[in-house]
Amino acid sequence: MTNPLFRDPSGNFSASKFWTNVAYATATYVVIMNANATNWELLLVYVATVGGSEVAKKFLSMRYGAATGSSAPSPPAPQRNEPRL
Repeated sequence: MTNPLFRDPSGNFSASKFWTNVAYATATYVVIMNANATNWELLLVYVATVGGSEVAKKFLSMRYGAATGSSAPSPPAPQRNEPRL
């Protein structure tokens, strides 16, 4: 059974979610290990990596609406005009 952090909405394992969380964990580890150093560039890269990717995902889902759970409204279903018998 996989962790909910690594599942898609249907409950299956999602490789993209897995690698996204691995990247976030790695970036967080690097920032924590260098917490005593006053390295603003490292912090800026961390914020851009973690925060920027979420902003980019939201923008793309709103712009193109192809992602599940996007905030863009779905188009109405086409109505079929079938002849009555």
